Amino acid sequence: MPRRISIAVLFLMLAAPAAHAWDANGHKQIADIAWTKMDKATKAKVRQILIAGDPAYRPAGTDDESVRDAFRRAAIFADDIKRSHDTQYEPIIDPMNRTWLPTPDPADREQERCKTWHYYDTPIRGGANAPQPRASNALNALTRAQSELTAQQKSDHPDLQAQCWWLYWTEHIVGDLHQPLHCSSDFEHSPTGDAGGNGFLLGVSDPGRPGRNENLHFYWDSGIDHAVAADPSTAPDYPGPDGRPNYEDVTRRWSADRSARPSKADSRRLDVAAWISDGARLADTQVYTVAEGAVPSPEYDAAQVKLCKRLALLAGARLAEMLKQALR
Repeated sequence: MPRRISIAVLFLMLAAPAAHAWDANGHKQIADIAWTKMDKATKAKVRQILIAGDPAYRPAGTDDESVRDAFRRAAIFADDIKRSHDTQYEPIIDPMNRTWLPTPDPADREQERCKTWHYYDTPIRGGANAPQPRASNALNALTRAQSELTAQQKSDHPDLQAQCWWLYWTEHIVGDLHQPLHCSSDFEHSPTGDAGGNGFLLGVSDPGRPGRNENLHFYWDSGIDHAVAADPSTAPDYPGPDGRPNYEDVTRRWSADRSARPSKADSRRLDVAAWISDGARLADTQVYTVAEGAVPSPEYDAAQVKLCKRLALLAGARLAEMLKQALR
């Protein structure tokens, strides 16, 4: 039984490589929402930092539109380095990876290129014997990123290139930690956990891997795409008229939806450990309500798109506030 998604979203899923965390569209959408929430002073500082970053992610110009586009692209740098080995940051990737993982196992591909910085595996449904998350995790990485951004901003001689590395990671991890399966691992069906739903197969064919079924993690990585496709006001925006997603129109339309907008108090709540706790609770109460091997029901789909729209707006608002605090 096919999942109910639009032709536009299906095209994007077929064309895109396997994603980790929100897919590229999801991360860029969150960044675009954040851009509209930042004040002029923060945008000016972000512009200066991005210009010093990796050439492939620099703004094409100094105008607002170019910097906004670069800010969106910067949100996927942390995923891109999993595959790309030609950024200007290559000399520091392995040392950074060893920050909380001093002796990575070469046989474990998860222990390389800062991959463990993308999630925090809160054990759920596992009882007392479930292991605690490893020290190399998204909570420690985002805390370090904020500390480094702030320290460089206060320095008389800031290293903008280093600051850009941490800007990339701040954008990305804030998005990651608003995807519930980046905050949890389910131990109900496996004594070693399911790695945030990666080991939890649905009864839905994987469009990128013929003959295999899609896992729960990928299904939720695509949640912002699903929400765009399910919203009549934004469904035509992925892709836009030039073949690219119209992130700015989605931001404008979603930000006008009072039912989905976060409160000022929630937007300014920068307790990352609390975000993770909230994400693990959502995973337990909403994400894992589908059975293994099952096709998500229309009710499950509807709940997912509603939640993902709200989480995208919340992540964008918190990212803007976090950058404002770090770069003031």
